[in-house]
Amino acid sequence: MTTAQTTNLKLYEPYTDIKAELAKLAEDNDKAVFDYEDPKGQRMARSHIYQFRKLKGDVERRRKELKADVLDRGRLIDGMAKSIVQQIEDMIDVHEQPLLEIEQREKDRVEALQTAIDLIGESSETPSMYPDSAKIAEAIAEAIARVESIEISAEVYQERMAEATQLKDQSLADLKQQHAAEVEKEAEKAELARLRAEAAAREQVEREERIRAEAEAKAKAEAEQRERDLREQAERAEREAAEREAKAKADAQRREQQLQAEAEQRQREADERAAKAERDAKAAAKRAEQEKIEAEQRAEHRRLEDIEAVNRKHAQAKAEEDRKAEAARVKAEKKAANVKHRAKIMREVEAGIADATRGCEDVSDAANAVAEAIATGDIPHTQINF
Repeated sequence: MTTAQTTNLKLYEPYTDIKAELAKLAEDNDKAVFDYEDPKGQRMARSHIYQFRKLKGDVERRRKELKADVLDRGRLIDGMAKSIVQQIEDMIDVHEQPLLEIEQREKDRVEALQTAIDLIGESSETPSMYPDSAKIAEAIAEAIARVESIEISAEVYQERMAEATQLKDQSLADLKQQHAAEVEKEAEKAELARLRAEAAAREQVEREERIRAEAEAKAKAEAEQRERDLREQAERAEREAAEREAKAKADAQRREQQLQAEAEQRQREADERAAKAERDAKAAAKRAEQEKIEAEQRAEHRRLEDIEAVNRKHAQAKAEEDRKAEAARVKAEKKAANVKHRAKIMREVEAGIADATRGCEDVSDAANAVAEAIATGDIPHTQINF
């Protein structure tokens, strides 16, 4: 029999009585049949299950009793080892601490140098989101002033002084090139806007003049047509009157001797009709003149309404452009604020992690320290749910 087999037998010895009871329950379990739909069958099934749950509780209690001594011995062994390791660590610290301090001083010096180098690059940064080139050019000019104000000295930059000088010169050259490009772009944009405004003004004047001329031509044509109609009516009335007069004269001549008195009466009637026709013609001409004036007034009214509609449309278009520009500006400001807020949160979290892991020698210690710091609330904006 092997050592492993012997060990397994010894491990099973404390559970011998439980194993025997389990074997009996297993045999019963294979034979057990219950009517789960019947209340009595359900009670029998639950009673059968209870025997297994009770045996399971016995196993857990036996396990805790048997393991108590092992846990005490393990804690004693761990405590002794920890004490010995602490003595070794104390002797290491005597000689390692000066080395660590030297390493930290060098690390701080290198970090300070890098911070000074990074300042040049950060000073040359300009916001990338502005609604127009004028503000971009202004931001670039401010960046140029910031970079020019940085003094490159051997005391600050030490062995990286040449690198800092080159970085400053290159940053200034790039910024000045960008500034010139943005200034030129803004000038081109202003000139284009001026040309577009002039073209729009010319188009507006031409459109208004065309509308006015069309309205005047239409009113004139309508008035001329009415005048021709009235003139034709007057001529037709005159012809009819002449025809009636000729007929009256012929009748009078045929009956002159017999109906002289009647002829004279008809002549008076004819004269009166002619006078009435003349009055009607004059009245018709007067009405035509009045209608012409009213047509011209209506045409002028329509022209003014068309001009007002065009102006109203332009005002609405400008208001819509202003609204869109304002919405874009608000959106850009919100996005910039969100980026700034996220960066602040990340810096605070990184600072909390750095404080929590300071002095940790391996990944496991660092991970435990971070988890503990999150649980205690020492790292802001983070949490652990157990």
